[in-house]
Amino acid sequence: MPQQVTKHASFKEQMVPKFWKQTNVTPIPKKKSIKDITKDLRPVSLTSCISKIAKDFVINDYLRPAVMKVIDKNQFGAVSNSSTTQAMISMLHNWLEATDGTGATIRTFMFDYPKAFDLIDYSILIKKFAS
Repeated sequence: MPQQVTKHASFKEQMVPKFWKQTNVTPIPKKKSIKDITKDLRPVSLTSCISKIAKDFVINDYLRPAVMKVIDKNQFGAVSNSSTTQAMISMLHNWLEATDGTGATIRTFMFDYPKAFDLIDYSILIKKFAS
């Protein structure tokens, strides 16, 4: 009698079908004039839809719950239902708690990494840090 295949067999067996791994690689120019195809083209892989759906399934149902069990309570980035506002409230709470009645001071320097370096003149930034 042939073995019955379940619809989640690849996940249970931890094997991904070969055709899910196949991609179409399309060369995209890095700049307008292409002089050297080894340097002026960027390969972009187009993965199959079923593979993308499977990846989301594995991340949402297996990987994310496992990570959330061991993640530090002070981690706010890339955490569901979390925000920079909550991170700042947590920091402020810790600072106020640490300095309450002690006369201690806290110096901080904060900026948003993802967009901060898009607009900064590095020479000015270095001079400000040095001063």
